[in-house]
Amino acid sequence: MKKIILLFLLVVPAYAMNIGYFDTSRATGTLDDFATNAKQSLLDSGHSLQSTSGINGTFLSNVDAFYTGNILSLSSEEVSALHNFVDIQGGFLFFQLDNGFAEEITTANSVLNHWDIVVDNTTGSSPGSVVNSSSPWMSGATGSYTSATYRKLVSTSSDFIRLAEGDNGDLHLGVLESDVGRAGNVFISTEYGMWFVGGLPSANETLWDNIWNNAANVTSTEVVPEPSSFFTIGLALVFLAFKKKKTSLL
Repeated sequence: MKKIILLFLLVVPAYAMNIGYFDTSRATGTLDDFATNAKQSLLDSGHSLQSTSGINGTFLSNVDAFYTGNILSLSSEEVSALHNFVDIQGGFLFFQLDNGFAEEITTANSVLNHWDIVVDNTTGSSPGSVVNSSSPWMSGATGSYTSATYRKLVSTSSDFIRLAEGDNGDLHLGVLESDVGRAGNVFISTEYGMWFVGGLPSANETLWDNIWNNAANVTSTEVVPEPSSFFTIGLALVFLAFKKKKTSLL
């Protein structure tokens, strides 16, 4: 029996997510343009991806996580859908900002103010970043990683976890974990270039992968094995049964 369980663990994938994201018709920075290396890293980790030009409750009910990219506008219906996605459905929202467009600040705050998070219209810049290595969101990424100009998170709720700051103390990476009245998690990055600059440096790739892998752990969405995996398991069980029967006859 122990051999069967071990074999099953080897062929069945670990937890992964169905991740939705805005396509290039809606966002100025998406997984389909500059961040293609980050996109491939998600696929390599076993996550599935689904792009869209618009979101509503129906679309979000079919994904476990949503990555906004640099979104410049959201309808009131889309804002409400994101709030319900996190608060009620328990989804993982990765809200992305950058320093290029003032419109994204208004859009970001229309979503994030709901959780007492405020993004300032000014930008910060720092040659390095300091991470909160005690957080599981940052595990494996305890050193400096590449960052550039970013928006400042200037006001957050009391239970917002500070994950990364510039050398000047500006907060630009953090997460609001599930709590009473909020079933899901909200992760915020205010610098899009972290996920594609230099072809995704190894430290950045480690950080990116860890964020999504930890999100998969907290959402606990199990991947359904492919038919080929079931076939492999079946063959293994037949082999073990035949071997046991042969041994008992000797």
